[in-house]
Amino acid sequence: MIDENGPEVAEAMEIATAHVRARRFDAARAVFGKVLEAVPNHVGALGGIATLMLVGGQGGAALPIYAKILGIDPTNDEAESNRAVVYFQSGDPAAAELGFRRVLNRKPDHADAAYNLARCVLAQGRVDETAALYHRVVAIAPEDARGHAGLGDLAQMAKDPARAEACYRRALKADPAMREAAQGLISVLHATGQVEAAMAAIERALLQHPGDGTFEQMRAILLLQAGRTEQAMAAFEAAKRAGNAAALLPLARLHASRGALKAATLGFFEALGASPDDPDIKLGLAEVLYQDGEFARAGMLLDELGDNPNAAGLRRELGLIERSDEAPWRTLAAGLALPREGSDLLVDAVRGDMADVLVYLRLARQLAERHGRVTVRTVAPLVHLVSRIDGVSGVIEASDAAAVERLGPFTALPVQALPQAAAAEGYDLPARFPYLTPDPARKRPWGPEMFAGNQPKIGLAWQRTPLASGPGQALLLDDLAPILRLTGLKLYSFGGPPEMVDRRRLGDIGAVDLAQVARDPEDLAAALNELDLLIAADNVTAHVAGAMGREVWMLLPTTPHWRWGRQGQDTTLYPSFRLFRQERSTDWTGAVQFVTEELSRRYGLG
Repeated sequence: MIDENGPEVAEAMEIATAHVRARRFDAARAVFGKVLEAVPNHVGALGGIATLMLVGGQGGAALPIYAKILGIDPTNDEAESNRAVVYFQSGDPAAAELGFRRVLNRKPDHADAAYNLARCVLAQGRVDETAALYHRVVAIAPEDARGHAGLGDLAQMAKDPARAEACYRRALKADPAMREAAQGLISVLHATGQVEAAMAAIERALLQHPGDGTFEQMRAILLLQAGRTEQAMAAFEAAKRAGNAAALLPLARLHASRGALKAATLGFFEALGASPDDPDIKLGLAEVLYQDGEFARAGMLLDELGDNPNAAGLRRELGLIERSDEAPWRTLAAGLALPREGSDLLVDAVRGDMADVLVYLRLARQLAERHGRVTVRTVAPLVHLVSRIDGVSGVIEASDAAAVERLGPFTALPVQALPQAAAAEGYDLPARFPYLTPDPARKRPWGPEMFAGNQPKIGLAWQRTPLASGPGQALLLDDLAPILRLTGLKLYSFGGPPEMVDRRRLGDIGAVDLAQVARDPEDLAAALNELDLLIAADNVTAHVAGAMGREVWMLLPTTPHWRWGRQGQDTTLYPSFRLFRQERSTDWTGAVQFVTEELSRRYGLG
């Protein structure tokens, strides 16, 4: 215990102050506390505790302590000034102004109070008074960089770049490390076309603040405007590493401009994670997704933007299919030449996701009856499965250019344009279910024991990665925890790649990991044929099951693909589907709980 009347108090305060200087705040707080145990009204210790709270972002908690100090010593300038700082930070510049004026009334040459008072006055829109106070700071302390920088800010507001530049340079002469003055100077130089001087100012700032995200971002913008794209990308990357979210969007756009679509897609998703409501990010992401063949997801993003005129323009420019009250189906490209009746079709099912292929190829028989042979060109994993779709007369693997040459006269169409080619009307596409069946003669990579037993066989196909659908939209294994805890079911997992799935956890709950044994979509279809029910996100596994007429309970986010609409549990697109929708964006709790209760009710689970 510290003796109230001994030298221990002074020594303890010196120790606490040393801890503060060394940023050992917990140690300082402990010593201040011991002082206050001995001397409850020790002004210095009270002020030390309050200042630590202020530094730690707990200004509101510090206010009663500053009030106590001022009750003991009404002329304590430090407590008065710090309390005013708290008022200002909490959005009450008028209350802060009163505190700083009381300090200045007692000490007219108090530079800190004059500077802070200037900020309070400016926050209340009194520009002329602010200028007088900044001049007062400069008169009191000519080497105080803050006064010069403040005058530079006012000169910028007054559109006087020459005066602003001079003020910022005086501020940096007084304090070369002053970040605000450096940013102001660079901004002025850039705005007045002094590119080389601006670049030199950035380099000086980075010497003072190595790796600073703001200055790296400024450098990237200048480099980009100078046409030095490679260096600009490196600077944007540096700004991104430093945590500057403003670098994410231009970096994504640079990747897109260079044709690096995967890197651009990831970049736009990162930007969207930092700014979920930014329409420019959604527009950029939609365009990149379209260019990469992700037509459905591009349309979903544009749907989210509603009546945004830029979104409407991009829809027209890209010719995206969309669902609306006026025109349920639109062609992929404006002005697309549709085939004449009797002409053979070559359907391009290479670009776009597998779900699009499965949805639109249901029209193959109708197209064959209306036109002629329907040949499909698609990627290798889909060749065998697509060949089993009713109405498809032939399938060509995407890389087999010679096979295309061997075809007779044909009309080529993208798969997304088939609804118009088939003269489909209304929101939902006609089909005879099932229009897809797995090959019964094909040998499977599993034995009969895989699907043996009398327990209900339930498949789980959650979204493979958050990137597949955007921030907050993905359905992950953890979201299905209530279902995983049910007993009396045999679970089969159609999860994603190894890096995205905790396979040991699947083993712990007794789930069969079909993703490890299904070699391709044809095996996937055969496995689905063995199940009683599939619980899935909006992914290709669900569409394969729907095309086969298998029962699917689909979990949908608050902003689903346009083909599912925004309400209702049924869809004539797949009559065997039941839709379970999120109640709140990014929160699957309610929908998954509903599915869990329905499972328990159907199968009599405890």
